[in-house]
Amino acid sequence: MIDAIAVCRKYVSAHPSLLSSLLFGHLHKAFGRNGRGCVPEELSEAFIRTEVTSTGQFSADWFSPNIAHLYPALRGMCRPFERYLEIGVYEGLSTVWFGAYLRKFGRCPNLVCIDPFFGHETVGEERGVHIEANFDHNVAQFLGDLTVRKIKDVSQRVLPEMIESGERFDVIYVDGSHHTLDVMTDAVMAWRLLEENGLLIFDDYFWQPPDVYDRPLPAVNCFLDLIAGQFRVVDCYHQVIVEKRVPV
Repeated sequence: MIDAIAVCRKYVSAHPSLLSSLLFGHLHKAFGRNGRGCVPEELSEAFIRTEVTSTGQFSADWFSPNIAHLYPALRGMCRPFERYLEIGVYEGLSTVWFGAYLRKFGRCPNLVCIDPFFGHETVGEERGVHIEANFDHNVAQFLGDLTVRKIKDVSQRVLPEMIESGERFDVIYVDGSHHTLDVMTDAVMAWRLLEENGLLIFDDYFWQPPDVYDRPLPAVNCFLDLIAGQFRVVDCYHQVIVEKRVPV
């Protein structure tokens, strides 16, 4: 009962379009059924933890619990997945996994990563240099056979240039600055870059730091209101995954 109350309190602020996905997810979990199919070993959470994070240069693993949701979302796409954009890469664990997925299922993988690596209050220059070095090492170690374009800059400068040049992506992963206005800005521009039937993924939807202006949830909720009727909810848990249904 206490757990149910805690869940209700947590999800009361979720966007209405996400509630059914949240409910079914909890029902499946409660009855021991995930309904998500079998993840190949080389893409599994266990493999990432034993063969990737333990051998690469990673200081944390916030990503692997998402694999059980991300894999079926990608396999269920209505369009080929070849072009991937990641906004906010940290040490590259999510990049490595998406690259491994594209290596297995893609025909001509194209990965683009945007991150300033330092320059805001949570990551100083010295730590940022270390994080970037880890990212470069991990990409070279695990994705050396793929082309990964790293853009060292803030998304607010890079994304408008991509829109202007006509770039498009099949999957966009938004995990950059968590400032509410920054998340909103990234969401609007990412939507312009996303192909029809492509997936837009928001990380840390329910993350609640003390400062309310550092929470992604209000921005994601507002954005979903703006694109009402133009998306389909694919999944919602710690992350939000939506499919673009109407080109803008």
